[in-house]
Amino acid sequence: HASVNYLDDVFGNVTQAIKDKGMWDDTLVVVSSDNGGAIYAGSGGNNYPLKGGKVSNWQGGIRVNGFVTGGFLPESVRGTKLEKFTYVPDWYVTFCALAGVDSFDASAEIAGLPPVDGVNLWPMISGQTATPAREDMFFGPIMAQGFEIGGVVYINGHYK
Repeated sequence: HASVNYLDDVFGNVTQAIKDKGMWDDTLVVVSSDNGGAIYAGSGGNNYPLKGGKVSNWQGGIRVNGFVTGGFLPESVRGTKLEKFTYVPDWYVTFCALAGVDSFDASAEIAGLPPVDGVNLWPMISGQTATPAREDMFFGPIMAQGFEIGGVVYINGHYK
């Protein structure tokens, strides 16, 4: 728990510094995990009551908590809870939209890479719409050291 306490202290210090500089009203802070906690031997992770953990497609491996805060967040949604699908690349698209920048990457297209797989979360997060930004998610397979250890998963609404 020492790491979490340290992180809490540092986060508080950074937040206070931003407020002291008069920048809080223009600040949006996003904190999220990339996967559930590791539950293999010696890891100490716990995703209860969800089954599974890091490197699994069970809910304990892919469903994580996170939060959005900052003065930029409308007061009407502060302290509320959303239980909607989001995906890490969605944050890139969302930040681009907030900055007024197109998320399209021409250099990636020239290199033959696929387009950014993300959607703008801001209308949902800011309370402009109750419609989820995503209705479905696709995961898998999970690979570790060149071996497939997790199958393919498709989630649509409440169905997996």
